[in-house]
Amino acid sequence: MDFVWSPWRYHYIASAGKTPSSCVFCIGEDPSRDADRLVVFRGVHNFVILNLFPYTSGHFMVARALLRPGRSYDEAVDAFAPYDRIQDPNPELRRDLARLVETAVRTRIPAYLLVNNRAEGSAPLTIAEVARLLPEPDR
Repeated sequence: MDFVWSPWRYHYIASAGKTPSSCVFCIGEDPSRDADRLVVFRGVHNFVILNLFPYTSGHFMVARALLRPGRSYDEAVDAFAPYDRIQDPNPELRRDLARLVETAVRTRIPAYLLVNNRAEGSAPLTIAEVARLLPEPDR
């Protein structure tokens, strides 16, 4: 097996188990440094950031929030199981995801939406609701 070696990531890998001094995904609420931090889209519940040192030729990465602020993973599991219906509709999250898709299509950048059951209660139904927000494709 071949391994991809990224020397610029060595400091991060060697610091395993230690508390980092900063967080690459903690962008805060102030958008004034977005260009410096390679943030290309800011939603209410997610953001898109370019990967400065990608392993492959794809320079696109999506960071997203899967839980509402203040709700723990365990609380969401308890509240939403068996994940057969939307139990906590989150229209802002859906609009953010739809805007992200529209931006990706417009700029011709590949994008993948990873939706978790703990977002609203049922990932497939959340995806269906996001799809309803998208414009019909030109044919």
